Amino acid sequence: MLRIAGAALTLALAAAAAVPANAAGAASGWTEIRLSQSACISTAQRAVSGVGFEASADAQTVYGWRGEMVVVVRCIANRNVAVFFAYETSEAEATALVDRLRPYFAPAPAGK
Repeated sequence: MLRIAGAALTLALAAAAAVPANAAGAASGWTEIRLSQSACISTAQRAVSGVGFEASADAQTVYGWRGEMVVVVRCIANRNVAVFFAYETSEAEATALVDRLRPYFAPAPAGK
């Protein structure tokens, strides 16, 4: 779990360096996943687009931009975790944005 926290901190610092100084709030979070790395990246791209951001990705991370605001999803499938980070106009909005990402990673109900 300490490695996950370290990965989240690294992700947060990288995102913070890329965001203009007038960004007012940040939030982070994580969720347990049972997806392959590629499935996690695909899910993260849908999630980032689904919450209204323009998504781009590499093999480990999906980045989303909307004006000066940013959202990042880091997939760590070999540790069964996806880490979220958001900068928004307030901390409350950033927290709400992270909360809106989580359902995209929820397992499908049994029988669906």
